[in-house]
Amino acid sequence: MFLISVFGVSGVVVAVLIFLKMRELSTGRQSSVLGLISRSDHSFREKSHTFLLRYTDVKERMKFFLEKKLPLHAKNTYNKLRIVVGERIQKYAGNIRNSKFLKKNDGMSEFFKSMSEREKGGKIDEPLEHPDDYISRNSENTVE
Repeated sequence: MFLISVFGVSGVVVAVLIFLKMRELSTGRQSSVLGLISRSDHSFREKSHTFLLRYTDVKERMKFFLEKKLPLHAKNTYNKLRIVVGERIQKYAGNIRNSKFLKKNDGMSEFFKSMSEREKGGKIDEPLEHPDDYISRNSENTVE
């Protein structure tokens, strides 16, 4: 309903403007409505021009910020954060490069060695000669 009424009002306004322009051409006198439209047209052009100037200025500033300043600031922040995190890791974790945990000559921990000797009756490193050896070792350790 609203759209129909807006369409009707705009049609009436267009018809009135056409009638006023035809009357102006026939009499040679400008009506007050058409004079008002002519005067406001100049101010509208000035305002649209200033709006476009401001828009292009803001657009150039945003382009400079997004393409130049933001990546530079992000890189700077990343480098500072990396340094701070490195210092905190060094402070709380210490120097693990020369740690005694990394200097073990054998590749297996004592836990796995003791577990393998208790459960299988041998070491993990030992290869089985025959698959039945594994079954016979496990059957000896089970309680019936």
